[in-house]
Amino acid sequence: MKVHLRTHSDIMPYECNFCHRRFREKGSVIRHTRMHTGERPFSCQYCGKRFAEHGTLNRHLRAKGKHTAAALQVNILTCSVL
Repeated sequence: MKVHLRTHSDIMPYECNFCHRRFREKGSVIRHTRMHTGERPFSCQYCGKRFAEHGTLNRHLRAKGKHTAAALQVNILTCSVL
């Protein structure tokens, strides 16, 4: 409830250590900080592409519907060569 109340006020207790922009929620400053650091902790298990946000990874996976099937075929072929 406390966090929700901040959406209706000017209280922004979290600050970016790089540009000093302020945020209402801790998660928002964490996501924003990745822009400065280049951190991309979410990776596609099929192609290895990395993303700064989990939602962007999910969008990538949805957009690449055949991506998963193609990657599995490559893995099967690679394993059969071994």
